[in-house]
Amino acid sequence: MRWITREHIRVDRVACPWLIKRFVDPEAEFLFVPEHELLAAARRESAIPFDATRLAEVKLNHRGDRCSFESSAPPTSSGRSMSPLKGSA
Repeated sequence: MRWITREHIRVDRVACPWLIKRFVDPEAEFLFVPEHELLAAARRESAIPFDATRLAEVKLNHRGDRCSFESSAPPTSSGRSMSPLKGSA
């Protein structure tokens, strides 16, 4: 499966591919494109977009004060829900 996000990678966009590759899709391929091309590139490449805060269509994204990595991680022992990846990939 292909996954796509914004270019100019930062910590959050490194952590998300690690999480995806480790727990969701061991064969994942990652693409990095300019943000204004993200949705068109995702359609063209049949890729799942993630971590694009300005694009409401992107489901794997920041949620409130949690970055994409935090909002996609498994729930903690305190019960804090942090997993839009589960069941949506």
